[in-house]
Amino acid sequence: MIDLLTITVPIEALLQLVAASIIIKVTPGPGVTATVARSMAQGLRPALAFIFGIVIAEITLVMLCLTGLAAVAAHFEGFFTAVRYLGAAYLIYLGFRFWTAETHPTNDTVSTKGDFMKAALSGYTITMSNPKAIIFYAALLPMFIDIANITLGDGMLVLGLMVVDIAIILTGYAVLASRARTLLGSSRRLRWFNRAAGTAMLGAGGMVATQ
Repeated sequence: MIDLLTITVPIEALLQLVAASIIIKVTPGPGVTATVARSMAQGLRPALAFIFGIVIAEITLVMLCLTGLAAVAAHFEGFFTAVRYLGAAYLIYLGFRFWTAETHPTNDTVSTKGDFMKAALSGYTITMSNPKAIIFYAALLPMFIDIANITLGDGMLVLGLMVVDIAIILTGYAVLASRARTLLGSSRRLRWFNRAAGTAMLGAGGMVATQ
């Protein structure tokens, strides 16, 4: 009998899984676009709170796929369609907020627990509203691991790898966007930067709505 914590997935398969995951996730999509836009408009700390929400959503999606619930979730098409439109509407709302927001060069804070939770919840909602996210994991994971015979140790390892790569990728994007914001310096330049961020957020909303 195999110990539940035993790692049975070959290292070659894990490396291939991570490589495929990174290639797909580093390509700009709604999550990347929204992360960059938030970091551009509000600074690094709000973007990190937003990324935290995305990471929690990634954990949810990977666990759904590893436990076989992705097939069940796929049958609730109406529910996911409603969530998708809500997520798209929220992104569009944020885009207009960024366009009209007052600009402050030092605005780089998540001052309260409520601010953190709002940013994290928006990251979670945007990820879960993307129907391609669950399809991505449902299609990708079985290509490299035997879902039917996966052990607890395999699941924990795969979950960790998927979470770490998305966190590193999005944090990298957020840091670069935040530094670009800092280099602009003046409120006038930041106003135009915010509008660029708002446009990116509007585009991300459109991407989610049309997928």
